[in-house]
Amino acid sequence: MAVTSRRVYQVHRDRQRESIVDAAERLFLQYGIESVSMADIATAAEVTRATLYKYFPNKEEVAWGVFERYCELGVESERPPPNPALNGYQRVEYVVRSWQHNFVRYPDMMLYFAQFDVLYAKQGAAERMNAFKWSLHHGEEPIVTAIRKGIRDGSLRADLNPELTGVMLHSVFMGLGRRLVVAQPTFQAEFGQTLTQVYEATIQVVLQGLRAQA
Repeated sequence: MAVTSRRVYQVHRDRQRESIVDAAERLFLQYGIESVSMADIATAAEVTRATLYKYFPNKEEVAWGVFERYCELGVESERPPPNPALNGYQRVEYVVRSWQHNFVRYPDMMLYFAQFDVLYAKQGAAERMNAFKWSLHHGEEPIVTAIRKGIRDGSLRADLNPELTGVMLHSVFMGLGRRLVVAQPTFQAEFGQTLTQVYEATIQVVLQGLRAQA
């Protein structure tokens, strides 16, 4: 009975936490992280402030909770491709296409990341971020692993630095996604191109620059 009770209690806590994160996500996207208070989150989640503080000590931790959940959602599409015969270049393209998929399917994710970047920069929590990424990917990030394979099998340029190139690719496409979703209301009218056209063109140019020359 005691084990069953603990399990039921844990399920309740997990659901309560998810409900809080859901409410915070909606508020952060609508009003911005800076403008939302813990009281606002408690009201939206329909819990008392005392209950809220049992789960999160402050608003910043709630914001991390939303960020981590978005990352967990996004990383599912980055899992190793089902075909083990793919070479390194093809694996790099697979990961980049997964980022494109997330950009198209989850625009709110990009909007939230743009907000969270400001909070993260103020906190300077690089050690926490690195630990989270390592845990999220169960080791090295898939894009870096793919680049290493591509260098070994000759499908990518031999002069590439895997870690540096991985950071570059992630920065280019995550930064591009943030820029495009924020500018979405006026982007096509200003530049005469759709968001998807620009994202696709960027993929083509970047991947071409990585490919080993025949």
